[in-house]
Amino acid sequence: MKSLKYKKAYFFLLYLMAIIFWLYFWYQLDGYKLMEEDYKILWLPFIINLVYLFGNMLLNLLHWYVGPVAEEEELFNPINTRLANVFTAATAVLAIAALIYTIKNQPATKEFVNYASYTFIFGLISMLILWIPGHRAIYKFYFRHFQTILLIYSIILCMCSILILLSNLSEII
Repeated sequence: MKSLKYKKAYFFLLYLMAIIFWLYFWYQLDGYKLMEEDYKILWLPFIINLVYLFGNMLLNLLHWYVGPVAEEEELFNPINTRLANVFTAATAVLAIAALIYTIKNQPATKEFVNYASYTFIFGLISMLILWIPGHRAIYKFYFRHFQTILLIYSIILCMCSILILLSNLSEII
């Protein structure tokens, strides 16, 4: 029973650190300032990320389940598939933005470039750990959630870059 308590505490800490990091990282990207001034719509992805992180943390703590090693390994597949979709979407956004900014003869905004770039960076970070001890399902469980957090960061940052691009286009057109 004590072991389960520690496992849940580590899980809680993982998500708590993810939430704190998100608040700090949003500050580093000037997200709070951008939400107040130029890109008010950025409140939407900011809030969606917090809701997702809090929600995932609470749901998993309330309905705690760590499957056998094979099941935990299988659960990486949907994350990897979604990550591939995010990379495809982000690449399409960059291609469209390059085309539009070239046609309009205007450079992409710093904000767009930052958010689009970090979409890829967080996705790539999620692929860094290549080996997890095979006999411990709990390690795979933690790493799967770590990847999930990085995936949602990527999705949210991609959403931000799209919203910034659309906002820039409405000013250009």
